[in-house]
Amino acid sequence: MYRFGYIDTVLTADELLSQPGYDLFVKTSIPGHSLHHLLPRIVVVTYVNVDGGYAFHLPEYNTALFKKSFIVRSLYKFVT
Repeated sequence: MYRFGYIDTVLTADELLSQPGYDLFVKTSIPGHSLHHLLPRIVVVTYVNVDGGYAFHLPEYNTALFKKSFIVRSLYKFVT
C-alpha cells in the first residue's frame, strides 16, 4: 500500500493487528458496554499514574487457554 501511495507510513503486521484490539478494549472499559462486566474489578490507586493508564486488577493465569482470552490478553498488553 505504501509503494502505491495509499498510505504515508509503512505499517507492520503487528501494528495492523494490534489497533483493532486496543480500540475494542478502550470501548469495553466504558461502563455501558456489553462486555464491561467481563473486566476485573478496578483497584483504587493511591498514586498518580503518569501514563494515564487503567487501574484494573490484573488476574493471574494458570492455563494457556485462559491466557489467550481477549480480556486477559488485552489487560496484560494494553494496561501494563
